[in-house]
Amino acid sequence: MLHSQITRPADPAVIVFLHGAGTSSWMWRAVTADLADYHCIAVDLPGHGGSADEPWVSFDDAAAKVEEVIADLPEHLDVYLVGASLGGYVALQMLRAAPTRFKGAIISGIHAGGQKTSGLKRAASRLMMPFMKWSFFAKRNAAAMGITDTAGFAAEAKKADRASTMTAADDVLEFTLPEDLDVIETPTLFVAGAQDQPSIVTALAAFRDANPVFKVATVDDFGPAWSTQAPALFASMVRAEVTGTELPDGILDRASIKLLEAMPAETDEAPAEEVTPETEDAKVEETVVEDETQEVVEEVAEVEETPVEVTEDTATDAEPLDETPEAPKAEEVIPEETANSDSKPKAAA
Repeated sequence: MLHSQITRPADPAVIVFLHGAGTSSWMWRAVTADLADYHCIAVDLPGHGGSADEPWVSFDDAAAKVEEVIADLPEHLDVYLVGASLGGYVALQMLRAAPTRFKGAIISGIHAGGQKTSGLKRAASRLMMPFMKWSFFAKRNAAAMGITDTAGFAAEAKKADRASTMTAADDVLEFTLPEDLDVIETPTLFVAGAQDQPSIVTALAAFRDANPVFKVATVDDFGPAWSTQAPALFASMVRAEVTGTELPDGILDRASIKLLEAMPAETDEAPAEEVTPETEDAKVEETVVEDETQEVVEEVAEVEETPVEVTEDTATDAEPLDETPEAPKAEEVIPEETANSDSKPKAAA
């Protein structure tokens, strides 16, 4: 069974926390400290932390193993699910597997599929993976994400199983938006740091439109690691969802959570160009010029590729190769056909 950190107060609400890739339940310590009045369970996912000996297989497998951890909870308890990054994808799978199992859920920092550079990201991930256990590299990585406890992050990164972390990273890159999200009955908040990757932020619109019980929010001034950068703010958000109160704002350097009314989904298509009579005429003229130029190029190529047939008559009339032909005299006139043939390559150029 997966390793987990558990606090057991008297409150009947249970909050299950799922961490991001390359770390462990360690990342939730400050958050759960602010939620000490709740029954919190922070799980180490397969291949991470205390569960490093459990290999990562897939989102489905990880979701099933997390369910084993909470399977014996009394039925009268309200269970809430919180997942960040890798843990967010696992949480989403748990919601799909048990649409009515949870009282509420919060999923932070996940994309909705269609990663344009997934191959490049996968290659970069594999190149970086051998260095992930190096303390210096892990601390630099933590600092780049705004994590202040770089030593703690490095210690947890050292525990992670390299093969499992690589497999989990591949699963994240290959994730696509499931078509059955409408079966989920659990009220779910999808949230992202406003400074996170564009694919994470714009994915909120896709999730918002996938199910009427889904809502979305952004967190100003923070990126992907905002749960560790602003644990009190994150804990306040969780508390608001559990108690059914308004989302907090003005917490930790005036960072605020804003519900999105509209956010366009990311698309590969370029914006449609406005067509006017002038632009339409210009396009037609441009097409004509391209067609004419192509005809000239093809004619020149055809002439250059046409073999010269040598007959007895042409061989007799041909000038010797070792003789230099006379240059035309000043008063001579170049035939019109020759002049035209010289102009065609220039037009093609």
